[in-house]
Amino acid sequence: MYDYPDIKISGCQKCGQCCAKPNVLILLDRKAQQTIDKSLQDDWKGFPVMKSDKNGCAALDDKSCSIYDIRPFYCRVYPLDIREIDGRLTIISQTCEQLSCRIKDSEKDILKKITDFRKKDPEYFSNLKQLRYILSTDGTSF
Repeated sequence: MYDYPDIKISGCQKCGQCCAKPNVLILLDRKAQQTIDKSLQDDWKGFPVMKSDKNGCAALDDKSCSIYDIRPFYCRVYPLDIREIDGRLTIISQTCEQLSCRIKDSEKDILKKITDFRKKDPEYFSNLKQLRYILSTDGTSF
């Protein structure tokens, strides 16, 4: 199985607010599907996702992630939003709820690491693109 890219993000206060959003939608990559307990996984319109409800992600325990060491790719790169536009990866830096998370790597380094990761799990990026399309057509944010 592959390793996740090491993207340097600092300043996280571990407040849990990013995980506590009601019905947060966290797409699972192939490695996460194999390592995270099935009781924490769900299916949303055919996509493998973390279970969530009105209190947020099912792995959130108080303000801590109960699966932090094996958390999915999506969580590892937050607050980065990765999009594919015209076949090229694009990174959009979202705002952390506490305004504390900072990206330490350069955009060039991040793009290289994510491009390498895409080669290891192309299905994740295909699912991400399809999921974004579905959500954009029904007005739901991701």
